[in-house]
Amino acid sequence: DHITRHFAGYGYKTEAIDPPSAGHEVEVRDKKGKTLLKLVVKGTATGATGYALTAEQRALARRDPQGRLALVSDVGSPAAQHKLYNGADMDKAPGLAPELG
Repeated sequence: DHITRHFAGYGYKTEAIDPPSAGHEVEVRDKKGKTLLKLVVKGTATGATGYALTAEQRALARRDPQGRLALVSDVGSPAAQHKLYNGADMDKAPGLAPELG
């Protein structure tokens, strides 16, 4: 919800991919329908900061210039904020479990 409201404020539309495919869950599109971003969305709440990504989700952010990890902190609170991480910066995202294997 936070991500949808954020991008709507810029005039972009978000579409949930159901079921999630190709390593992402949400696409951000412009007014003409062109895909701008492919997001893996993870949220953390106060006191619960850990999360993991699948190998497919990590690969998307590394191989696709539109792929991003969208990390929403303080989910469900009025103070919710987000930050986007591309493939090069993804491992710097706070709370991300190390890649296995």
